[in-house]
Amino acid sequence: MIILTFEAKGTNPQEPWVFQSARFGRTNLIVGKSGTGKSRLLNTIFNLASSVSQGNLKPSPAKFLLTFDQAKCRYRYEIETGPHGVVAERLELVGDTDSEVIIDRTRDRFLYLGQKVPQLDFSKAGVSLLQEEEKIRPVHEGFGMIWRRRFDADGLEKARGLSNIPKDLEKACQRGIAYTRIFDLTLSSRIYLIQKYDKPLYSRIKSAFQDVFPEFTELQVRKLKPDEMPFQTEDMVPGLFLTEKGLAQQVALPQLSSGMQKVLLIITDILSAPHGVVYMIDEYENSLGVNAIDFLPELLSDVNTVQTLVTTHHPHLINAMPVRNWQILSREGPVVTITPGAEREDLYNSSAQEAFLQLLNDPIYDASPH
Repeated sequence: MIILTFEAKGTNPQEPWVFQSARFGRTNLIVGKSGTGKSRLLNTIFNLASSVSQGNLKPSPAKFLLTFDQAKCRYRYEIETGPHGVVAERLELVGDTDSEVIIDRTRDRFLYLGQKVPQLDFSKAGVSLLQEEEKIRPVHEGFGMIWRRRFDADGLEKARGLSNIPKDLEKACQRGIAYTRIFDLTLSSRIYLIQKYDKPLYSRIKSAFQDVFPEFTELQVRKLKPDEMPFQTEDMVPGLFLTEKGLAQQVALPQLSSGMQKVLLIITDILSAPHGVVYMIDEYENSLGVNAIDFLPELLSDVNTVQTLVTTHHPHLINAMPVRNWQILSREGPVVTITPGAEREDLYNSSAQEAFLQLLNDPIYDASPH
């Protein structure tokens, strides 16, 4: 999936936030003052995608509209939710000259390709209810390919932890790794499977990490010994270890700094993401030193199969990312305006540093949320 446009409006007076229409590209650096809604924007998109994909809509009243490309087709999807589930839902396949309405649903009717179907469950999106239908399947799969990586303390703790690899999953990986299926595994387990069953990708991950941290000469995953195991299991539990110059003893993943863990996790996520993934990173710069912040633009320039939405207010990353990839957020009360950087590119100087300073003084950036 590639999200082309997105807008949302809370219809509950208690949640009146409005995101005016955003136009996204392949790479999107979301910038704006604190409080303008950067994290909320990512959360809104991700929560909508999860609700549509998994079927359980949140009771918060809201309207959403997005257009997206998926499986070489373009779609327009509109859904309104209320305290009791779906209020209205419409999915269109958009052609060059006309469009085909796939789902047209209200509280009074449910049409699929113009034919009446039972209303079914109002707590679930029609895209989820009809996910096995030929016209719906690619759309449902697309919503399931919106990934969000959390880098708070709990998120990193989970990523660097240890877990067993079920025998049936490893057997399935022998026929080819389903990367969407292993995304929620720990980092050690994921890299173990990649190291064993996709050696070219493993080499790319290792090389990309060493470009950022050249002091590490080796990165490998092995089966933990019985005295290293934190729990009993008959399944294999891998551990990730790194070799550092000048040190005889290997360094285990949990012993790395949180910044190093985060870089390795981002590299693994992006390089292993299958075609069509939308990858979200919130507050990218947290825990990263200056030497580890600038690696992302170069990494993204080498990957054209993943759409990225990254929030930041760190000048080093903003300087390193072309202005055309910025999405500049400003807020007036509950209304968030999202201005594509491409619209301001001609106003800024060619120098990245000067462009950043001009961003700080741009009226659309300087508007204080209130």
